[in-house]
Amino acid sequence: MISLPYEFHTASTWRRIGRIALGLLALVVVLPLVALAIGKPAAALQLTLVLAIALFVAFRLRGIASFGAVGTVTAAEVVARPMRVWGIPMRVSAGRFPIAGFHAIRLVRRLVSPRGGPVRDVGDVQLLGRDGIPDIDVFSGPVHDARAAAADFCALLELEFVEGVPPGMTRIALKLGG
Repeated sequence: MISLPYEFHTASTWRRIGRIALGLLALVVVLPLVALAIGKPAAALQLTLVLAIALFVAFRLRGIASFGAVGTVTAAEVVARPMRVWGIPMRVSAGRFPIAGFHAIRLVRRLVSPRGGPVRDVGDVQLLGRDGIPDIDVFSGPVHDARAAAADFCALLELEFVEGVPPGMTRIALKLGG
């Protein structure tokens, strides 16, 4: 049961991914220097090329999607706080947004397959902004919990419920069995 004020943190997975990615990039930055120090200029050049490609991909990826959010939902507003990974800002919604700036609650379902585990049906609950207010992820969990959270948010914030695919995404239907 959701109650207000509600504290949300839907960016923890993205934060972990960011830490891993930045750690790997730091390693790729150091390796060309090590290669030069031991007298392998060709290896240093190749590693520098790998670093350039990795940085290019990282900058292209940073604009493709929201990376969750952290903040508080009250009856009057949503306060979303900025997040950083090792001093580098993450692409998360940040600011104070009035509840009147949101027009609906969306439940997005996705399949998650942890390594070595069964496929799980996960739901993300988003507040849908209008007129320049961003969509904000406020809940993520098993789809039945997400559906209940979406219903609670709809009742508490007096917003309509929308279940569907966000713009720019595609729903793929899978038929399992015979």
